[in-house]
Amino acid sequence: MTEPLTDEELDILVAVAERSVWEVVAHHRPWRPVADGYPPALRAPGAAFVSLHRDGRLAGCIGVLTTDVPLVVTVADRASAAAVNDPRFRPVDPLDLPRLDVEVSVLTPSVPLPVESYAELLSTVRPGVDGITVHAGRHRATMLPTVWNDLIAPADFIAAVWRKAGLTPGDWPRGIEVQRYRTQTHGHSGRGVHAPAE
Repeated sequence: MTEPLTDEELDILVAVAERSVWEVVAHHRPWRPVADGYPPALRAPGAAFVSLHRDGRLAGCIGVLTTDVPLVVTVADRASAAAVNDPRFRPVDPLDLPRLDVEVSVLTPSVPLPVESYAELLSTVRPGVDGITVHAGRHRATMLPTVWNDLIAPADFIAAVWRKAGLTPGDWPRGIEVQRYRTQTHGHSGRGVHAPAE
């Protein structure tokens, strides 16, 4: 995503994610939209995460940070993966669908953060704005900007990224790389997931 998407384009992506979840949960089959039928911004390559919440609790979240796949296809693919392939949660079943909220986060390209210490990172990160990716050897993790809703202080947010990567908060391993990105996040709370209209 280079230019912000419109509300209408974001609505389309949420509908695509909901249909993808419906197809894989209700019919045990993946669904891949034909990109040519969508607005140009959704046909362009785009990275995204799809988050599922069951009764307000996270039930799955899977995405990609970079891709050459059309955004609308990325969203459909990540939605089905979040529903049935997130190893942290049990797969969504048909009884969950009316209680499920689907949220799509479209990512800007990641850019390196030119920081040289953990303390400098804490003073540079933008609360409520930045998603953060850390990469140090075999240690890698990312945290979406939506997590700032729960971890408001930079120290808490960055510590959570470090722990997710298997690093000790405060450590600054040799060769560490930190990047940041922004997202546009959209969903419809309380709507549930239902059979798509034909």
